[in-house]
Amino acid sequence: MRVAIFQASLCRMDKGNLVPYDSATIETNSGYDAVEKAKRWALTVDDRDDAWLQVLFEGEGVAKFKPGAF
Repeated sequence: MRVAIFQASLCRMDKGNLVPYDSATIETNSGYDAVEKAKRWALTVDDRDDAWLQVLFEGEGVAKFKPGAF
């Protein structure tokens, strides 16, 4: 099975755009698994109270969560 590389980012909203301030690379073979791993990773970051969580694959959005939703 082929492994894909996803990018998880914690972001702040600035003028309507998400601006990443912390990120992690996730290697897995499914978008669902990448999102679950991204959620677990985000919970380990101290500065996340008003953060958005965004998961990308090849620059395209897989998932986006508002603050408090992950």
